[in-house]
Amino acid sequence: MPIDYRYQLGFSWPVRSVSTRLFMSVLGGALVGIGSMAGIFYRSLESKSIDQIQDTLNAQVQVINGQLTNSQAYVKAIASAVRANQQAGIQDAESYKQLTFEFFKSRPDLTMAVFFGQDAYQIVRDRPWFYPYFYVDQGSSGMVGHRLPAPYQHVRYSEIYTDDNYPTRDYWKAAIAARGDVWLEPYEWSGIKMTTFYSPFYNDRRKLLGIAGADVNISALAQKLKRTVTRGEGYFAVFSQEGKLLVPPPNFKFTKVTTDYYDFALFREAWLILQSRPLGMAYMEGQFLAYQRVPSTNWIAVAVVPESVVKYPIWRTVLIGAAIAALVLAFVVYAAVQYLNRRLQPIVSKCNDLLISDFSSNFSVKDSRHFLKDSNESLSRNLSENLSGNLSETYSSLEITTLVQGSAELLTLESNAVQDLEQSKSSRSPHRMDELEFLSFSFERMSKQVQQSFQSLESANQFLQQTVAERTAALDQLQQAQIQLVQSEKMSGLGQMLAGIAHEINNPVNFIYGNLDHIKNYTTDLISLIHQYQSLIQAIPQNVRSQYLSDLEGEADFDTEELAFIEEDLGKILGSMTLGTERIRQLVLSLRNFSRSDQGMHQPFQVNEGIESTLALLNHRLKANSQRPAIQVATELGDLPLVDCYPGPLNQVLMNLLANAIDALEERTARWNFPEIEANPNRLKITTKLVQSDSSQLSNLPINTDTVEIAITDNGSGIPPAIQAKIFDPFFTTKPVGKGTGIGLSISYQIIAEKHHGSLTCCSQPGQGTTFMIRLPLKQPPIPIARVSSGTSGDSRAPVARSESLETEGSTTS
Repeated sequence: MPIDYRYQLGFSWPVRSVSTRLFMSVLGGALVGIGSMAGIFYRSLESKSIDQIQDTLNAQVQVINGQLTNSQAYVKAIASAVRANQQAGIQDAESYKQLTFEFFKSRPDLTMAVFFGQDAYQIVRDRPWFYPYFYVDQGSSGMVGHRLPAPYQHVRYSEIYTDDNYPTRDYWKAAIAARGDVWLEPYEWSGIKMTTFYSPFYNDRRKLLGIAGADVNISALAQKLKRTVTRGEGYFAVFSQEGKLLVPPPNFKFTKVTTDYYDFALFREAWLILQSRPLGMAYMEGQFLAYQRVPSTNWIAVAVVPESVVKYPIWRTVLIGAAIAALVLAFVVYAAVQYLNRRLQPIVSKCNDLLISDFSSNFSVKDSRHFLKDSNESLSRNLSENLSGNLSETYSSLEITTLVQGSAELLTLESNAVQDLEQSKSSRSPHRMDELEFLSFSFERMSKQVQQSFQSLESANQFLQQTVAERTAALDQLQQAQIQLVQSEKMSGLGQMLAGIAHEINNPVNFIYGNLDHIKNYTTDLISLIHQYQSLIQAIPQNVRSQYLSDLEGEADFDTEELAFIEEDLGKILGSMTLGTERIRQLVLSLRNFSRSDQGMHQPFQVNEGIESTLALLNHRLKANSQRPAIQVATELGDLPLVDCYPGPLNQVLMNLLANAIDALEERTARWNFPEIEANPNRLKITTKLVQSDSSQLSNLPINTDTVEIAITDNGSGIPPAIQAKIFDPFFTTKPVGKGTGIGLSISYQIIAEKHHGSLTCCSQPGQGTTFMIRLPLKQPPIPIARVSSGTSGDSRAPVARSESLETEGSTTS
């Protein structure tokens, strides 16, 4: 039965074909990858869920801290008001009582009581102690003080010195000992969790005047917080620094007056961890605990979420995603293998045809052995019949022997060859090969295709070389274009620099040119006066002249020829000066015309008001704190008219510059103590003035347009020269990571130079402070121009675009 040598592509079992092995290998490797990615994805989702819990807790902490911060600011406002009245000389108790009540009526949310207590004889001088205390009446027994009349019948007033003798109480002593703001440990009052904030205040000599404070309702904080943490599960709790429960979990019932962390098994086990760091995440008893300190009071806020809430949705998402990915991948791999089989089938068919043609040309071993035997027998029979005698027998025997030996050798060789062929056919049967072996077996007969491949490779190499040559030429052209662009930028910078030089030259030239006419007039009048004097002297008789006139005549006696020479030479000198200054003015006019550019729109604005409002916004950074005295701010604000500008962006520039100045002052004294700073205080000076100018100073503006100058000076550490050239670069900052973005000065520079057509310059000497100078035109031009000026080494100024005029008064342009 003939052997079928045709090879069929497809899947087979046991695993033998490349298709099956490829499918199993790729799918197995992909499943391993999917499993690894699923694990990574699970970790990532778990981390994000935990971060979400931490973020939710942080938001609630900010809510708590915001409420407490409002109370802190409110108490400090009370202290400031009392201190101001004391400095104003107000000493009657009723005024301070009314002041306290007014603050009580405008108290922030959660504030239950408002008060202040004086130190001995410091505020109300006719009594040693005074402590006005207004609070919300809870309607329970034992309330001190008296209830106010309608419409404030829900308010009680108490003079604590009379009702409680506060100088002997621990809360008064603790506030004084703290010498700063302090929150008391929460306590119970009329069934409400309460805490008290104290803020001592002093006079200018750091003498204690008194202590202002407020009682805050902590129980109401629970109403400000979310009831669940995530996905409708979990809860929040807040503990004091000593472990007292302030905000309980939902549905928690207080069983005693004071409840602390020890009453909860979960928090009892985790308490040491909660106190170890300001914020973090812990896992205990199948629950995640996110914790964070409240900045103002150092309380501990905790968010508790069951493990199942965090992990079950993640596992479900990961498993469903992995299963879908595995099914899709299996389908894709199967389709890819099938597609590969369809693409290989034509090649395999050609190889099948090649194999069939090779095997059909061979003959079987059995047929060739029978053929040799029949040939030998026929040859021997013919020789025996045709030859006679011994000779014939001998010859026949010899020939037969030789022929038989040759036939035997031939049979042996044929037999070995046929055996080798059969072994080759049996060992390389297509049914025992995979696709690659079958193709390799067939491609051994395709040497011509290899030669064609080399020819194709040579053609591709030539094409690649041609492409590389073309790309090299294109790169050379690009480099030339870049060189031309750099040269253009250099020329642009040169033009801007020349515009700046033109401005610097133009001012003194205008001064000289403007005074030449006056010099000519004065000289002409002086010469005329001399001539008249000489004429009058000659007309007076000699016997009438007094000794004084004689002396004066002697002093004023000029030689006629010398006077004539002076008249002639002085006219030439003034003419040369006029011609020279006129030529310089024309050169300046040409240079300035090189720097013209366009401008934008504008609106009227009072710059001094913008400065004052910016200072008001930064007042919290200017006033004294526990680390340093107040920053001394000196303002010299000139009488300025309305300036055409963009108020919002201009205020942004003022804010950036003032904030940077304050940062520089605080950096300067960061390592100083309080007395050292008092001896060498931080100073900030702001000056504004209107600089008289004309059309020769600001370009393309109406005649007699003035310039407003704003100077902001600090006595900080200054800016090193190496850094001054970079301060207006985008994203350049010398501040630590997280404290500066590096875009404030860059944006300020663009606002002043590009939007307002003015200038922003920096002048700084290390160790001597820094001055930022803003120059704004009073009237904006309809067509803007800009130039760039760079500072010198002595006055390191960053390049600044400024709008300046090209025309001088009385000059004309063609």
